[in-house]
Amino acid sequence: MRTIKIIMSFALALALTACGDDEPKGGGGSGEYGSDVPFPELGANHKRIKGLKREYSNGLTQTLTATYDRLNHLTAMTMTTEGPTNTSETITINYGARTIEHKQSIRTTSLVFELDSHGRLTHVGNPRSSSQDEVNYNYDSDGNLVLSQRSTTNFVEYSWFDHNLMRFSAKRLDWEQQVAYTYSTDTANPLDNKGGIDLVANIQSPFNSLVTMVLRSEGLIGNVSGQLPIGVSTKTQYTGQEPVSKSSAISYTFDASGFVTGVSGYDNVNDLSYKLTVTYAN
Repeated sequence: MRTIKIIMSFALALALTACGDDEPKGGGGSGEYGSDVPFPELGANHKRIKGLKREYSNGLTQTLTATYDRLNHLTAMTMTTEGPTNTSETITINYGARTIEHKQSIRTTSLVFELDSHGRLTHVGNPRSSSQDEVNYNYDSDGNLVLSQRSTTNFVEYSWFDHNLMRFSAKRLDWEQQVAYTYSTDTANPLDNKGGIDLVANIQSPFNSLVTMVLRSEGLIGNVSGQLPIGVSTKTQYTGQEPVSKSSAISYTFDASGFVTGVSGYDNVNDLSYKLTVTYAN
Protein backbone atom coordinates (compact mmCIF):
# COMPACT_ATOMS: atom_id res chain seq x y z
CA MET A 1 0.00 0.00 0.00
CA ARG A 2 1.34 3.40 -0.96
CA THR A 3 1.34 6.48 1.23
CA ILE A 4 1.36 10.30 0.62
CA LYS A 5 0.96 13.44 2.61
CA ILE A 6 -1.51 16.24 2.71
CA ILE A 7 -0.43 19.65 3.93
CA MET A 8 -2.96 21.96 5.51
CA SER A 9 -3.71 24.89 3.24
CA PHE A 10 -2.41 28.42 3.72
CA ALA A 11 -5.08 30.64 5.29
CA LEU A 12 -4.92 33.21 2.51
CA ALA A 13 -7.51 35.15 0.57
CA LEU A 14 -7.21 35.19 -3.20
CA ALA A 15 -8.09 37.23 -6.26
CA LEU A 16 -7.86 35.35 -9.53
CA THR A 17 -7.20 36.41 -13.08
CA ALA A 18 -7.73 33.81 -15.79
CA CYS A 19 -5.64 33.52 -18.90
CA GLY A 20 -5.61 31.41 -22.00
CA ASP A 21 -8.52 30.10 -24.08
CA ASP A 22 -11.64 31.99 -23.02
CA GLU A 23 -14.30 30.13 -25.03
CA PRO A 24 -16.70 27.96 -23.03
CA LYS A 25 -16.34 24.21 -23.45
CA GLY A 26 -19.80 23.37 -22.18
CA GLY A 27 -20.44 21.28 -19.12
CA GLY A 28 -22.24 24.28 -17.67
CA GLY A 29 -25.97 24.47 -17.76
CA SER A 30 -26.77 27.43 -15.57
CA GLY A 31 -30.24 26.22 -14.55
CA GLU A 32 -31.92 28.48 -12.02
CA TYR A 33 -28.78 30.60 -11.51
CA GLY A 34 -29.20 32.61 -14.70
CA SER A 35 -27.92 32.32 -18.24
CA ASP A 36 -24.63 34.07 -17.41
CA VAL A 37 -23.42 31.46 -14.89
CA PRO A 38 -20.93 28.97 -16.38
CA PHE A 39 -19.99 25.74 -14.62
CA PRO A 40 -16.82 23.63 -15.00
CA GLU A 41 -16.77 20.72 -17.42
CA LEU A 42 -16.18 17.53 -15.43
CA GLY A 43 -15.22 14.04 -16.58
CA ALA A 44 -17.69 11.21 -17.18
CA ASN A 45 -16.40 9.34 -14.10
CA HIS A 46 -16.40 12.41 -11.87
CA LYS A 47 -17.29 11.77 -8.24
CA ARG A 48 -18.98 14.41 -6.10
CA ILE A 49 -17.60 14.35 -2.57
CA LYS A 50 -20.29 14.12 0.09
CA GLY A 51 -18.06 13.84 3.14
CA LEU A 52 -14.45 13.98 4.29
CA LYS A 53 -13.10 12.98 7.67
CA ARG A 54 -9.44 13.58 8.50
CA GLU A 55 -8.00 12.20 11.74
CA TYR A 56 -4.56 13.30 12.94
CA SER A 57 -2.24 11.44 15.29
CA ASN A 58 -2.55 14.20 17.93
CA GLY A 59 -6.29 13.54 18.33
CA LEU A 60 -7.48 16.37 16.06
CA THR A 61 -10.40 15.36 13.83
CA GLN A 62 -11.82 17.39 10.94
CA THR A 63 -15.21 16.45 9.47
CA LEU A 64 -16.71 17.99 6.32
CA THR A 65 -20.15 17.62 4.74
CA ALA A 66 -20.90 18.97 1.25
CA THR A 67 -24.32 19.85 -0.19
CA TYR A 68 -25.38 19.89 -3.87
CA ASP A 69 -28.48 21.21 -5.60
CA ARG A 70 -30.76 19.23 -7.92
CA LEU A 71 -28.41 19.95 -10.83
CA ASN A 72 -25.45 18.57 -8.84
CA HIS A 73 -23.77 21.94 -8.38
CA LEU A 74 -21.92 22.43 -5.10
CA THR A 75 -23.86 24.90 -2.94
CA ALA A 76 -22.58 24.56 0.65
CA MET A 77 -20.01 22.93 2.92
CA THR A 78 -19.75 22.64 6.67
CA MET A 79 -16.57 21.59 8.45
CA THR A 80 -15.96 21.05 12.15
CA THR A 81 -12.67 20.54 13.98
CA GLU A 82 -12.56 18.70 17.29
CA GLY A 83 -9.68 17.79 19.59
CA PRO A 84 -6.91 20.10 20.83
CA THR A 85 -8.75 22.85 18.91
CA ASN A 86 -12.52 23.10 18.41
CA THR A 87 -13.68 25.25 15.50
CA SER A 88 -16.30 25.30 12.76
CA GLU A 89 -16.41 26.64 9.21
CA THR A 90 -19.33 26.92 6.78
CA ILE A 91 -19.52 28.30 3.25
CA THR A 92 -22.69 28.89 1.24
CA ILE A 93 -22.31 29.62 -2.48
CA ASN A 94 -24.73 31.82 -4.45
CA TYR A 95 -23.66 31.50 -8.08
CA GLY A 96 -26.19 34.02 -9.42
CA ALA A 97 -25.10 36.74 -7.00
CA ARG A 98 -21.43 35.65 -7.15
CA THR A 99 -21.16 35.62 -3.38
CA ILE A 100 -19.92 33.16 -0.75
CA GLU A 101 -21.12 33.45 2.82
CA HIS A 102 -18.16 32.33 4.91
CA LYS A 103 -18.80 31.59 8.56
CA GLN A 104 -15.95 30.76 10.93
CA SER A 105 -17.23 29.94 14.42
CA ILE A 106 -19.24 33.10 15.29
CA ARG A 107 -17.81 35.39 12.58
CA THR A 108 -19.54 35.62 9.18
CA THR A 109 -18.01 37.31 6.14
CA SER A 110 -19.65 37.92 2.76
CA LEU A 111 -17.10 37.25 0.03
CA VAL A 112 -17.50 38.07 -3.65
CA PHE A 113 -16.11 35.98 -6.48
CA GLU A 114 -15.73 36.04 -10.24
CA LEU A 115 -15.79 33.19 -12.77
CA ASP A 116 -14.20 32.81 -16.17
CA SER A 117 -16.19 31.38 -19.08
CA HIS A 118 -15.27 27.83 -17.99
CA GLY A 119 -16.71 28.29 -14.50
CA ARG A 120 -13.32 28.59 -12.79
CA LEU A 121 -12.84 31.04 -9.97
CA THR A 122 -10.78 34.05 -10.95
CA HIS A 123 -11.33 36.23 -7.89
CA VAL A 124 -12.34 35.69 -4.27
CA GLY A 125 -12.28 38.45 -1.71
CA ASN A 126 -13.94 40.63 0.87
CA PRO A 127 -14.96 43.93 -0.77
CA ARG A 128 -15.19 45.63 2.62
CA SER A 129 -11.65 44.82 3.66
CA SER A 130 -8.12 45.54 2.48
CA SER A 131 -6.36 43.98 -0.48
CA GLN A 132 -4.89 41.41 1.91
CA ASP A 133 -8.27 39.67 1.74
CA GLU A 134 -8.08 39.34 -2.04
CA VAL A 135 -6.53 36.52 -4.08
CA ASN A 136 -6.11 36.09 -7.86
CA TYR A 137 -6.03 32.76 -9.74
CA ASN A 138 -4.42 32.43 -13.17
CA TYR A 139 -4.80 29.39 -15.45
CA ASP A 140 -2.99 28.20 -18.54
CA SER A 141 -4.77 27.39 -21.81
CA ASP A 142 -5.37 23.80 -20.61
CA GLY A 143 -7.17 24.92 -17.45
CA ASN A 144 -4.29 24.19 -15.05
CA LEU A 145 -3.80 26.58 -12.14
CA VAL A 146 -0.42 28.28 -12.61
CA LEU A 147 -0.55 31.22 -10.18
CA SER A 148 -2.49 32.28 -7.11
CA GLN A 149 -1.54 35.73 -5.90
CA ARG A 150 -2.38 37.75 -2.84
CA SER A 151 0.17 40.48 -3.53
CA THR A 152 3.47 40.97 -5.38
CA THR A 153 5.28 39.53 -2.34
CA ASN A 154 2.79 36.82 -1.38
CA PHE A 155 1.98 34.29 -4.10
CA VAL A 156 2.18 30.66 -5.19
CA GLU A 157 3.35 29.34 -8.57
CA TYR A 158 2.36 25.87 -9.82
CA SER A 159 4.06 23.59 -12.37
CA TRP A 160 2.37 20.81 -14.35
CA PHE A 161 3.57 17.96 -16.56
CA ASP A 162 1.57 15.36 -18.45
CA HIS A 163 -1.70 16.40 -16.72
CA ASN A 164 -0.23 16.12 -13.21
CA LEU A 165 0.64 18.82 -10.68
CA MET A 166 4.37 18.31 -10.16
CA ARG A 167 5.41 21.11 -7.80
CA PHE A 168 4.56 24.49 -6.41
CA SER A 169 6.51 27.31 -4.84
CA ALA A 170 4.90 29.50 -2.17
CA LYS A 171 6.53 32.79 -1.20
CA ARG A 172 5.93 35.66 1.17
CA LEU A 173 8.27 38.26 2.69
CA ASP A 174 9.70 36.12 5.51
CA TRP A 175 9.06 32.58 4.27
CA GLU A 176 9.34 30.28 1.28
CA GLN A 177 8.18 26.73 0.72
CA GLN A 178 8.85 24.32 -2.13
CA VAL A 179 6.59 21.28 -2.54
CA ALA A 180 7.09 18.49 -5.10
CA TYR A 181 4.88 15.50 -5.85
CA THR A 182 5.90 12.10 -7.22
CA TYR A 183 3.78 9.67 -9.21
CA SER A 184 3.95 5.96 -9.96
CA THR A 185 6.34 4.93 -12.73
CA ASP A 186 4.51 1.63 -13.24
CA THR A 187 3.06 2.30 -16.69
CA ALA A 188 1.30 -1.07 -16.71
CA ASN A 189 -0.65 -0.19 -13.57
CA PRO A 190 -0.90 3.60 -13.31
CA LEU A 191 -2.59 5.02 -10.25
CA ASP A 192 -5.29 6.86 -12.18
CA ASN A 193 -7.41 9.50 -10.47
CA LYS A 194 -10.57 7.80 -11.70
CA GLY A 195 -13.06 10.04 -9.92
CA GLY A 196 -11.32 13.29 -10.83
CA ILE A 197 -10.94 14.46 -7.24
CA ASP A 198 -8.28 16.37 -5.33
CA LEU A 199 -7.23 14.85 -2.00
CA VAL A 200 -3.64 16.00 -1.57
CA ALA A 201 -2.73 19.28 -3.25
CA ASN A 202 -2.19 22.27 -0.96
CA ILE A 203 -3.81 24.93 -3.13
CA GLN A 204 -3.89 28.50 -1.81
CA SER A 205 -7.41 29.45 -0.74
CA PRO A 206 -9.33 31.60 1.77
CA PHE A 207 -10.73 28.38 3.26
CA ASN A 208 -9.58 25.32 5.19
CA SER A 209 -7.79 22.66 3.16
CA LEU A 210 -10.73 20.20 3.24
CA VAL A 211 -13.09 22.88 1.91
CA THR A 212 -10.53 23.73 -0.77
CA MET A 213 -10.20 20.05 -1.75
CA VAL A 214 -13.92 19.92 -2.58
CA LEU A 215 -13.77 23.21 -4.53
CA ARG A 216 -10.87 21.75 -6.49
CA SER A 217 -12.68 18.46 -7.02
CA GLU A 218 -15.63 20.36 -8.51
CA GLY A 219 -13.33 22.11 -11.01
CA LEU A 220 -13.80 25.53 -9.44
CA ILE A 221 -10.02 26.07 -9.08
CA GLY A 222 -8.81 24.46 -12.30
CA ASN A 223 -7.89 20.91 -13.20
CA VAL A 224 -6.92 18.17 -10.79
CA SER A 225 -4.09 15.73 -11.47
CA GLY A 226 -4.86 12.83 -13.77
CA GLN A 227 -3.02 10.45 -11.46
CA LEU A 228 -2.86 10.14 -7.69
CA PRO A 229 0.51 11.20 -6.26
CA ILE A 230 2.36 8.61 -4.20
CA GLY A 231 4.86 10.89 -2.51
CA VAL A 232 5.55 14.48 -1.54
CA SER A 233 8.63 16.39 -0.48
CA THR A 234 8.74 19.79 1.19
CA LYS A 235 11.45 22.36 1.75
CA THR A 236 10.54 25.22 4.08
CA GLN A 237 12.74 28.18 4.95
CA TYR A 238 12.18 31.24 7.11
CA THR A 239 14.35 34.31 6.62
CA GLY A 240 17.61 33.96 8.55
CA GLN A 241 17.06 30.25 9.30
CA GLU A 242 18.30 27.01 7.75
CA PRO A 243 15.84 25.27 5.40
CA VAL A 244 13.97 22.19 6.65
CA SER A 245 13.41 19.40 4.13
CA LYS A 246 11.13 16.39 4.58
CA SER A 247 9.64 13.65 2.41
CA SER A 248 6.75 11.28 2.93
CA ALA A 249 4.50 8.88 1.05
CA ILE A 250 0.76 8.22 0.81
CA SER A 251 -1.38 5.12 0.74
CA TYR A 252 -4.83 4.87 -0.75
CA THR A 253 -7.75 2.51 -0.32
CA PHE A 254 -10.27 1.98 -3.12
CA ASP A 255 -13.76 0.60 -3.53
CA ALA A 256 -14.53 -2.27 -5.92
CA SER A 257 -14.90 0.21 -8.82
CA GLY A 258 -11.50 1.82 -8.27
CA PHE A 259 -12.60 5.06 -6.58
CA VAL A 260 -10.63 6.35 -3.60
CA THR A 261 -12.26 5.76 -0.21
CA GLY A 262 -9.31 6.52 2.03
CA VAL A 263 -5.92 8.23 2.15
CA SER A 264 -3.24 7.96 4.80
CA GLY A 265 0.14 9.57 5.15
CA TYR A 266 2.22 12.08 7.03
CA ASP A 267 1.92 15.86 7.29
CA ASN A 268 5.51 17.01 6.80
CA VAL A 269 4.84 20.56 7.96
CA ASN A 270 2.98 19.77 11.18
CA ASP A 271 4.81 16.47 11.93
CA LEU A 272 1.61 14.48 12.25
CA SER A 273 0.34 11.31 10.61
CA TYR A 274 -3.24 11.34 9.34
CA LYS A 275 -6.02 9.24 7.87
CA LEU A 276 -8.62 10.66 5.49
CA THR A 277 -11.96 8.93 4.79
CA VAL A 278 -13.97 9.84 1.68
CA THR A 279 -17.68 9.33 0.97
CA TYR A 280 -19.48 10.26 -2.24
CA ALA A 281 -22.84 11.75 -3.22
CA ASN A 282 -23.05 9.68 -6.41
